[in-house]
Amino acid sequence: LAPLRLATADELARVTQRIAHLVALSPQPVPAGQLAARLRAEFAPLLDQWNGQASFKSFFRTLGLDHLLWITGSGGRLADPQRHSVPAGGPQAEAEPDSHWQGHEALFPLVREVSALTGAPLLPPQGLRAILDLLCEDLARQPYEPTETAQRIVAQCPARCGLAVGMREVVFILRGMQLNGHSFDRGPNDRATLVQRLLDQMLFLCQREQLLLDAPAGAQLRQWIGAEPAAGHGAEYSAGFSAGD
Repeated sequence: LAPLRLATADELARVTQRIAHLVALSPQPVPAGQLAARLRAEFAPLLDQWNGQASFKSFFRTLGLDHLLWITGSGGRLADPQRHSVPAGGPQAEAEPDSHWQGHEALFPLVREVSALTGAPLLPPQGLRAILDLLCEDLARQPYEPTETAQRIVAQCPARCGLAVGMREVVFILRGMQLNGHSFDRGPNDRATLVQRLLDQMLFLCQREQLLLDAPAGAQLRQWIGAEPAAGHGAEYSAGFSAGD
């Protein structure tokens, strides 16, 4: 493969202006996949590898188009809130860290990216870890029941970590462990095992969505979930590039 040539400042400025122009011309938010394909066609081969970024979405975030909003879901859409109807503060709008992320702000961009692409709950580390701790405690006391177990965890989260966590977030985590092959009936249900199951499922989802995780990003993912630092991992956790995400 030919070595990657990064775009010059002038080339990036032209791409940035083109994105802003195309979004401004559209009467509705622009599907990210369509926009990515058009940019690649117009600026080939400059954008074949998104200027060294893992995806179009990652590339877009480097351009400083702060007046545009990335709306998640269905591959993503780009909107100008001054021109388009967007979900005001809704779950599809790009989130910003709140006070619960204090001390973990460095993790937020990655977790937001993972959440947007995989549907994982956008919870701060203490919320995710509280769910795991409460799950371990619950399974030590009584058998696993999908709805009842999740309801008990939801009810106890505010007292445990100061967060009101919804059923969807808890069910996503429990179901993810099961999809990764874990049986709560057979166990083992110790914290280390459950954390590893959740980590493996999140890595699988990132790979499925073609989200490239280098070693630092993989370490941040482990830190978010509460897993021990990895030993012996390569530079990348999952491979692949996405044109439209």
